[in-house]
Amino acid sequence: MATKQNLFADFSPTSAEEWKAKITADLKGAPYEKKLVWRTKEGFDVQPFYRREDLNGLLTPMVAPGEYPYVRSTRLNNEWYTRQEIQASSPEEANRIALDLLFKGVDAPSFTLATSWITQEGLSALLKDIEPTAIELNLSCCVSQAARLARELTLYFQGRGIDPAQVIGSINYNPFKRELVRGKRNPDWRAEARGVVEA
Repeated sequence: MATKQNLFADFSPTSAEEWKAKITADLKGAPYEKKLVWRTKEGFDVQPFYRREDLNGLLTPMVAPGEYPYVRSTRLNNEWYTRQEIQASSPEEANRIALDLLFKGVDAPSFTLATSWITQEGLSALLKDIEPTAIELNLSCCVSQAARLARELTLYFQGRGIDPAQVIGSINYNPFKRELVRGKRNPDWRAEARGVVEA
């Protein structure tokens, strides 16, 4: 009969300082902080290794998932959607790709729609043989067309006897994208440009 052995009992504990010294030596002069520590968009540093003592003072071990202050997720389960971006040259092509992905286990297709697809005919071709209440349906289009897409989708669902409230998903809408990428444009920019040219 096999007996359990604690293989780690043969090794003395290694401190965080010893680990860091070994890593620093392996870096051969490269700066530890610049090479191995990276900063998240949320503003905290991610270290290359963590130890049990790093949990001291954290709320994470004290609360369960789904409990305030939600440091271990707002969910009580681990049921996540599998999302896949779909870009195609026509709604028919996007539909073929989506059906293939759905049969392979994707349950949250994400379509990028051309403006010309945002019609009842376009949506019918895009969603042919797809049951929208059985998946998470995600759509992206030009920001200026998002409200129109929402209206057309509602009409599409209602025309097929589907309660729109039973469909989950999203319409990607970022009204600040242009301003954030290009900066805020002066409302009188055309007049200013004309004045520069005329001068």
